Amino acid sequence: MFLGWATAVDDGATRLPIDSTRHLVHRDGDYHQATHVWLFAECTKELLLQLRAADKDSYGNMWDISSAGHISAGDTSLTTARRELNEELGVTLPASAFEYLFKYLDQSCTNNGSFINNEFADVYLVTTPEPIPRTAFTLQKSEVADVKYMHFKDYEAALLAHDPHYVPQSLDRGYHQLFDILRQRYEGDEQERVKSLKAKLSRYEPVKLAADVSSLSLGDRQALRNLVLAAQVIEKIFVEQVRLWFRLWM
Repeated sequence: MFLGWATAVDDGATRLPIDSTRHLVHRDGDYHQATHVWLFAECTKELLLQLRAADKDSYGNMWDISSAGHISAGDTSLTTARRELNEELGVTLPASAFEYLFKYLDQSCTNNGSFINNEFADVYLVTTPEPIPRTAFTLQKSEVADVKYMHFKDYEAALLAHDPHYVPQSLDRGYHQLFDILRQRYEGDEQERVKSLKAKLSRYEPVKLAADVSSLSLGDRQALRNLVLAAQVIEKIFVEQVRLWFRLWM
């Protein structure tokens, strides 16, 4: 993948023009930016992991982030996150589904020093009510051999134990934030969370409005009536989606 720029080590934001490829960036240890996207199933509290293809130039046949990739010249972080998720797993989602969590510097050296990683990674979370069925994924065979869901605590434990089946993550240099965020959201007082969800759900109850339309023509009144009917249908669909989300939490 053509990069076209690297990122300065001082602040993780300054772009320095270069003419390079992914291979050369890691050979030379150039600082660069990338995205990490995690799919998270809310009802099971599981993260989706991908099994890297066996012939990858680093960490082949090991379990890793749901999807990840370098940010190319001219692309934004979010554009890259959406593209990589689609390319690697065949999942296309709107920009609003991607929650930006944090940025961290990942530094490592593998393959007897031939693969150097100095990467500022933007970490995103995509939360779904339940796990996405395995059959819904279209895996990019050159990159991904398989996928699986794993409870976030079990995955964290595997990383802390340096399990050789999992790509190492820098828990002591920033990546612990992912697990801290999930613990903060999904541990604690269950009754308080249910109470909070009920309060949020009540905000989506239908609201009736009265308006004076006597000055409108018959044609405009009919057009307005059709718009209101369409809005009511959309509202009902949205309320049912929220109710389903709430039931999954119970």
